[in-house]
Amino acid sequence: MNDEHHEILMRKDIAVRWGDMDALGHVNNTCFLRYLEEIRLDWFDSFDGEWSNESMGPVVAGISINFREPIVWPATLVVDLSAQWSGGKSMTLSHEIRDADESGRLYADAKVVCVWVDHSSNSTRSLPGAVMRAMGHAE
Repeated sequence: MNDEHHEILMRKDIAVRWGDMDALGHVNNTCFLRYLEEIRLDWFDSFDGEWSNESMGPVVAGISINFREPIVWPATLVVDLSAQWSGGKSMTLSHEIRDADESGRLYADAKVVCVWVDHSSNSTRSLPGAVMRAMGHAE
């Protein structure tokens, strides 16, 4: 990824589906976003406490992906997630997407910035306590 190393908070195996492939014979770029979304929501659902409700929830504010190598079906991926607190209203999630059978094979690394939004005012708000605890920060 880069020189920053954070504790891996979640690891997930994802099987590449035939339908993930595009006309060029490799996994389409948009599928990488789905893989990141899948582990992100699994991580959110693992929280001890509420992270989203009718009045607030997370919004993806930015994504950066470095595509390192094409993925070709059949493959099983290992997607890692680590989180970095970014000032109380946002966090940056770091990801690596690797081959499950060849851990040295890095397909992509990515950063996803999430902010929590108050739905009624459409403004950012502080990260919920459940998110802070999941990242190992005191509320």
